[in-house]
Amino acid sequence: MGDVSQGMLDKLLARRAQVRAAAETMLLECRAAGRETLNEGEAFRHRQAISDLQGLDDRIAEMRGELERAQMPAHLSRLSHPIETTTSRNTTMNHADARDLVYRRGDPRRSWCNDLIRLSCNLDSDGESRARLASHARQVVDHPAYEEHRDLSRVDGSGGYAVPPAWLMNQYVELARPGRAFANVCQRQPLPGGTDSINIPKILTGTAVGVQTADNQPVVDVDLADTFINAPVRTISGQQAVAIQLIDQSPIAFDDLVFRDLVAAHAAQTDQQVIGGSGANGQVLGIQLTPGITTIAASAIDIQHVYGAIANAVQTIHSTRFLPPEVIVMHPRRWGWFLSLLDASQRPLFLGTANAPMNVAGVLRRCLPTDRRVDARPACSHRPERPGYPGAGQ
Repeated sequence: MGDVSQGMLDKLLARRAQVRAAAETMLLECRAAGRETLNEGEAFRHRQAISDLQGLDDRIAEMRGELERAQMPAHLSRLSHPIETTTSRNTTMNHADARDLVYRRGDPRRSWCNDLIRLSCNLDSDGESRARLASHARQVVDHPAYEEHRDLSRVDGSGGYAVPPAWLMNQYVELARPGRAFANVCQRQPLPGGTDSINIPKILTGTAVGVQTADNQPVVDVDLADTFINAPVRTISGQQAVAIQLIDQSPIAFDDLVFRDLVAAHAAQTDQQVIGGSGANGQVLGIQLTPGITTIAASAIDIQHVYGAIANAVQTIHSTRFLPPEVIVMHPRRWGWFLSLLDASQRPLFLGTANAPMNVAGVLRRCLPTDRRVDARPACSHRPERPGYPGAGQ
């Protein structure tokens, strides 16, 4: 084997460190590239590096044994036991049995404490205690019997804090609100400043005309009477107090999130007021409680009676307003019920205009749903195709 020196051992140790660093670099580069496995070329080089490491470990173990034997007295260097216990990491790893340990539990012939005392008190004249202690030190490093395994998990306090939760702040889920579908189809005008109520003139009773019975006979002369409609200015408002620190330190535009929710809440409240406001205690006077509003009841909840009630409402508007209705508004729940209805041949009664229906109860042209679930807001509106035709709608 030739003479072994500490310099040769140091070179082997440096070489081993280089090979180990190269193998670790390949793994780190693979992970940095977003891959969980090595490609074919990288895997081959990694196996070669592991094989080189094993060979270097064997050679380093042999050289350390040679150096230890060179430092022993001549009559001890021929002893077989210390030499045989100097095995490579590979060989030791393949023999996890504790019977090859220098110090074994229950063996009165060899005691680690006894050998340590003999060596410390210069009583180790034959060098056997020193040799056993040196072999035991190597086994503590390499032997599987001395290995410790502590498995960590993702439980907080046992390694879990190294796996933090991911907060998708750009996907903040806002509160679902119904919107103002009905208020948007009503007449809207900018509110002028400098007033707390709006008055709209209205003709209460009109003029009259009649047939002139003969030339130079008096004509009908009836004076009109007028009145006005008063609409007081009402306020719908809300606020949210936010700490300055929250605005400064939040990773998202939290003030924008608050404003969007306030606007959505304002829209929902406005829709409720336009539909059913009482007109008292600061509320808007809603359509349902406006004097003179005509109510048409359906005697039964089926397509015949409900559709007949809608037709009756349309003709009532024609008879009293002398104009067709501008829009028919219903809750999405009711419109969904219409869409579910089938005729005797199991054909849907309400279809889209793209299907060119011929005998349907209504034609779906445009639906104005709120962009979130609603509970009490009408969300679909329907416009008659022509005056007097109560069916299809928008």
